[in-house]
Amino acid sequence: MLTRVGGFPCTTCSPTLRLAQGLCRSSYTERFSTTTPPYKSSFGVKRLPSLQKDESGCLPIASKPTRNSWMESTTGWVGYLVNIAELWEKSCRSKDLTLAPSREVVSSLYNTNHRLDALRHAACTIFRSAPVLEVLAKVSGHIENKRLAIRSEIKLSKDVGLKRHVLELLLSYNPLWLRLGLEAVYGETIPLHSNSDMVGLATFIKNRLLSNPNIVRTHSHPSIRHIFTQGYEEAMHNFTLEKFLYLVFFLDQAKTRKLIAHDPCLFCKNSNFKSSKKMLLEFSREFLAGMGNIIKHLGSLGYHVSHEQTFLDEFDYAVTSLTTDLRDGIRLTRVMEIILQDYSLSVKLRTPPISILQKIHNVDVALSALHKAGFQLSCDIAAKDIVEGHKEKTLSLLWQLIYKFRAPLFTRSANIIQDWWRRTNLKREITRRIKLRHNTAAETIQAFWRGYCARKHAQAMKAELTRACTVIQRSFKEYQRKKTRQIELIRETAAVTIQSFWRGYCARKIARARKEEINYQIELHHEISALTIQTFWRGYSARKNARAMKEELTQACTILQRFFRAYQRKKTCRIEFRRATAALTIQTFWRGYCARKHVQAMKKEMAYQIELRRETAALIIQTLWRGYCAWKHVRSMKKEMAYQIELRRETAALIIQTFWRGYFARKHVRAMKKEIAYQIELHQETAALTIQTFWRGYCARKHVRAMKKEIAYQIELCRETAALTIQTFWRGYCARKHVRSMKKEIAYQIELCRETAALTIQRFWRGYCARKHARAMKKEIAYQIELHQETAALTIQTFWRGYCARKHVRAMKKEIVYQLELFRETAALIIQTFWRGYCARKHARAMKAELTLACTVIQRFFRAHQREKTRQIELRHTSAAFTIQTLWRAYQSRKHFQKKKEEHACVLIQKLWRGYTVRKSCKVLRLVTKIQNPCLSLRYRFDKSIELLESKCSVGDLWRVLINLDTVTQLSHTLCKEASERRLADRLCAILESGNRSSAYTHIYETATKILINLVVDPVASEIMFQVRAIIAFNED
Repeated sequence: MLTRVGGFPCTTCSPTLRLAQGLCRSSYTERFSTTTPPYKSSFGVKRLPSLQKDESGCLPIASKPTRNSWMESTTGWVGYLVNIAELWEKSCRSKDLTLAPSREVVSSLYNTNHRLDALRHAACTIFRSAPVLEVLAKVSGHIENKRLAIRSEIKLSKDVGLKRHVLELLLSYNPLWLRLGLEAVYGETIPLHSNSDMVGLATFIKNRLLSNPNIVRTHSHPSIRHIFTQGYEEAMHNFTLEKFLYLVFFLDQAKTRKLIAHDPCLFCKNSNFKSSKKMLLEFSREFLAGMGNIIKHLGSLGYHVSHEQTFLDEFDYAVTSLTTDLRDGIRLTRVMEIILQDYSLSVKLRTPPISILQKIHNVDVALSALHKAGFQLSCDIAAKDIVEGHKEKTLSLLWQLIYKFRAPLFTRSANIIQDWWRRTNLKREITRRIKLRHNTAAETIQAFWRGYCARKHAQAMKAELTRACTVIQRSFKEYQRKKTRQIELIRETAAVTIQSFWRGYCARKIARARKEEINYQIELHHEISALTIQTFWRGYSARKNARAMKEELTQACTILQRFFRAYQRKKTCRIEFRRATAALTIQTFWRGYCARKHVQAMKKEMAYQIELRRETAALIIQTLWRGYCAWKHVRSMKKEMAYQIELRRETAALIIQTFWRGYFARKHVRAMKKEIAYQIELHQETAALTIQTFWRGYCARKHVRAMKKEIAYQIELCRETAALTIQTFWRGYCARKHVRSMKKEIAYQIELCRETAALTIQRFWRGYCARKHARAMKKEIAYQIELHQETAALTIQTFWRGYCARKHVRAMKKEIVYQLELFRETAALIIQTFWRGYCARKHARAMKAELTLACTVIQRFFRAHQREKTRQIELRHTSAAFTIQTLWRAYQSRKHFQKKKEEHACVLIQKLWRGYTVRKSCKVLRLVTKIQNPCLSLRYRFDKSIELLESKCSVGDLWRVLINLDTVTQLSHTLCKEASERRLADRLCAILESGNRSSAYTHIYETATKILINLVVDPVASEIMFQVRAIIAFNED
């Protein structure tokens, strides 16, 4: 049974469990369970704090320890303060420490369940095996022939002391081994309270080995108790000797074969006998008659015993005190055997370890095994330090072992957590994208609906404003006419009363005002005319480019359709030509056969030599004809290959044209985007101007209508793109439908060929029956000629059927190859279609977003213009009464405004000057701070780390670079995005692949994993990484 001690698998034997109790329970468990609580990692999973090395390279121990001041000095772990003296006392002096059970204790726990039954079955199998039975049969024969016998003067059945001596010999065995041996020898189950029931075993030995109920019953006196007939002692001696030898030999064989999995000691630790040979020699010395060396005598019978219990078999590996128990090196060597799975180290030990040199040798054995396994110890730990009980270095050695063989478990756990995170994040990303797509669709529908409602409302507002403007204009013109008549009347009346000088002054003033108004109207008209001409010219250019693009797409579709239809016509012509050629070939062969047959029937007098020459000529003609057919087939294959090469070239040319046109289309779209941006900017400027006059507002509305036409044109273009996509899917569906029809056509052709072959066979058979009937009617034809004709007919049929079968197989192979090639091309076209559709949809979404934004901006400016226009109309109506005021008040107002403007200019100049001085001082202060400490910014650390990562650096520098990148990616989302754009993830994966299993690279692996997790958690960085990986995969494909 395997358990896990200290992070590595081992058996539950006494050394490993007890050492694990001393190492883990006293040091590691109490250290982290009582002192430092576990914390949560970035994954949300609890983990223990990792072991960090100090400046000298040692694992968690006190820095610069001294043996004299051990119990007084206290130093901290990296990040955790732990009292080393307290830890040592807890590890070495814990009173409630439960030691691991030994092998004997574990073995004694075997009860009467399936495990003990399995041991009994295995013991019976060994005892009844052929080699064991053969040896035991020879021993039994020697006992019967009295070559092996107990001395006659010994009364074993009556001497209690001798019985006690035999019982002590047998009870020297382990109770479990003794129980299994007795049950195997006697073939029955011994009822005991436990496997350590010595009283029950002693009772069984006394009643069944030192006595035998059958022998007692056979040799008992018929009337007097405890009186036995002659031969009782001899029979009892032979029985006891036989069972004893059986038992010793079986237990030695079972121990050699390791019958029990935990392999407990065969003899008790307090026993005086530790080998099977000593047991036999002791029994021979005390009981056997005339026996010198019993080992040599039994060896001639094949009775060999070899087990001898050593010091290491009885050694107690439980650790009760780290101060003294590890000095002899035996426990450390046992730990190395379990860790390295090398059980040959115990042979090199010097046991029992009494002197210091022996202990140093044993510790050297363990440390040398560690060095051979590739594990380098730090802190300069030597064997002499462990033997002398150097507490700091002993604890450092144990922690290094635990850390070394726990690191693979940490790595595997991190990989499992990473896999789980990637699976969970992938599902979350898919769900997020589905929701985003739904939200985008909803926003698109809402935008279209709002645009429709806005346009409808704008049309209604436009109609109302037009009516209102018409009413206002009519009223204003009527008012102007009335006012003009009044002014003219006043002027005519004043002309009579006012002097000519005043009339001239008024006339000159009116003339100057009219001249200025006319000049302003002319300049405004010129500007509006220029803007209108530019608008119409840009719209004309855009429509012209769109028509050109549409014509190019139509021409490309026409070329594709022309090539596809030509290919279909060529394919149909080839099939029809093959059918016609096959029919002509069959007819030619059949007519030739009928002609040859008719000539043979009419020429009865020709000799056998003429017939032989004809057959030879027929073979030559067939050979030439087959050669001609093969040459013709090769020529058709060459033409087909040339056609395939030409088709691939055309396909490649079409692909290049497609990419080139796509490039021009994208270029044109970018130009259109710039044009639209320019139109939007121009519209903003025009809207600012149109607030002043109604005419400018009219121009703005005209421009809005032009933009609506442009948007409608863009929508129409999107609809055409969607129509092309639908056409692509429809053509793919038609192609697949055509392929299915082709398959059905091929199946139909195969079925037709089979029916034709059946008809041909039937025709041949009927002809053969007719010929046979004709031959029967013609009595003059000899039997030999008829037999020869039948043989010739069979030969020709065989060759013809073979030719037809080979031709059919070749046609089937060609058809299969063609179908496979067509399937590959169709699959490639489908993949290309889906990819282009995806790109077109993505581009259409981008265009749609831009157009939506443009419409939003135009609507915002139009609504602002409408509000401003309404406000101006209301302001005119409101301020109509104030305009009748005198010119003097207007002059005073302008003068006051000019004065206020000058005061405001002074305040503004002061404000700007003060702001300039403050900004200048802040800039100088920032420059000084930057010069004083330029390394404080995240940007500097990020650039410096990337520069060091791209160059060749040492392991320590690489670790510091990764730590800086981890800090930067945790604190800055912008730098996470830039790291993804610079393909930092690929470099980290390359570092993970090129590393080794050293402790330094373990820290590098952990830090690189944290950086990757930071990049994946950031949504923008993860999106950029996925896009970069998709582009690289597409370019590789």
